[in-house]
Amino acid sequence: WLDPFKGTEVTQQTEIPEYVEEGEPLGLRRVVSLLNTGGSESFYSTYLKKWKKKGEFLELLKKITTAINGLNDKIQTAQDELNKRTAEVTRAQDGLAEATGACMEAAKNWDLEKEDLTNVMQELETSVVNAKQNLEDLKRKREEAKLAWMETRDALVKMHKEATTSLGETHAGLY
Repeated sequence: WLDPFKGTEVTQQTEIPEYVEEGEPLGLRRVVSLLNTGGSESFYSTYLKKWKKKGEFLELLKKITTAINGLNDKIQTAQDELNKRTAEVTRAQDGLAEATGACMEAAKNWDLEKEDLTNVMQELETSVVNAKQNLEDLKRKREEAKLAWMETRDALVKMHKEATTSLGETHAGLY
């Protein structure tokens, strides 16, 4: 009567490899076997059954893990694409700066209409400054989005750990 696994196929030797490693909280089978002795389906016994191997909650956790991994892959793909585009914009800015320098040299060498060229150069420089500012804004927004995602992911993982730790601590006295 004192065996917590009485009436089940679970033993102390099979509990961890067959159940806990599959995601069940340690001691779940011990608690469920104690609750099932009354014959009635209480809220707690119904709830705890959802934590069993291949149960509803573990399937949800697998789906959440899959979703998180998928989002991480998408973030990495977006990060790679953004890095590629950033490199292209940097090359374009370098080309623009080189063209601006060549244009300034031509203006000096050929003594063209200085006022018109000066206006064009100022517009080009303003365009370069605006493009650099837009790039910096884009980088900042990317980092903000990445940080927001990381905080949300960490909060979700923390809530899961707290919930499973709480369940384990609540029933620790049964060991």
